[in-house]
Amino acid sequence: MVQYGGDEVSALVVDIGSSTLRAGYAGDDTPKAIIPTSYGFIPQNVNPDVTMADTSGETQQEAPKEQNRLYIGQHGPSIWREGMQIGNPMKDGLINDFAPIGPLISHAFKDVMQCDPKEHPILVTEPAWNTSANRERMAELMFEEFDVPAFYIANTGVLNAFAAGKGSALVIDIGQTTASITPVVDGFVLRKGEQPRSFRSSPARCCKRATFAHESKPQPPPQSNSSPIN
Repeated sequence: MVQYGGDEVSALVVDIGSSTLRAGYAGDDTPKAIIPTSYGFIPQNVNPDVTMADTSGETQQEAPKEQNRLYIGQHGPSIWREGMQIGNPMKDGLINDFAPIGPLISHAFKDVMQCDPKEHPILVTEPAWNTSANRERMAELMFEEFDVPAFYIANTGVLNAFAAGKGSALVIDIGQTTASITPVVDGFVLRKGEQPRSFRSSPARCCKRATFAHESKPQPPPQSNSSPIN
C-alpha cells in the first residue's frame, strides 16, 4: 500500500506489450488483468471531407464521421464476425495508434479488475526507446480521459532490475515482436548502450514457417526390405 493524500491507496500498474496488456495492483506478484493487445473492428462508412451545395445554393453541413466499433478482451478478436478486421496499436514495441489504447485500459480496469481509476495513482511502463510525444499523449490520456489523481511513467529495464533486487544490471527483454538489451546503472538507463531490435516476424510465425517448410519438403520413397526373387 502507498500513501497518497494521507490515506492508504494502492497504485495501479499498466504494462502494454505487443501481445498482451497487463494491469494489476502495485506490490502484487502477478497482474490481475491480462488481455490481448490486438482488437477486432468492423470498418464503417466514412464520409469524405467535402461540403456539397444543393440546387438552392445552400451549403449542406457535413455529417459526422462514424467511428469503428472495437471488439476487445479475451473474446474480442478471437470470435469470427462478418467483415471484422484485426488491428494492433503497437509497432516495434511502441504505441503507434492511441485510439484503441483508452478502450483497452478501460476494459482492464473497469470490466476485469472492477476498480475505478479515479481513486488510484497510475504507473505505466515504457521501453527505453520511447518517444517524448508518446509520453505526452499517455499523460494526456490518463489525466483527461481517466481523471487519475497521480501518474508516473517508469522504464521497463529499471523496473526489471529493481524487481530482481539490483540497482545495476544488464536487462535482456525478449517479447513477441522486439528484443532489447538495456544497461541499468544505479537506477538509470545508459541510453548509448541500449540495443533494441525488431523481429521481422513473430516467433510463432517463424515456428509456423519452419513447420510448413518441413511438411512441404518432398520425402524420399520408402525402401523395401524384401530381397528380389530369382
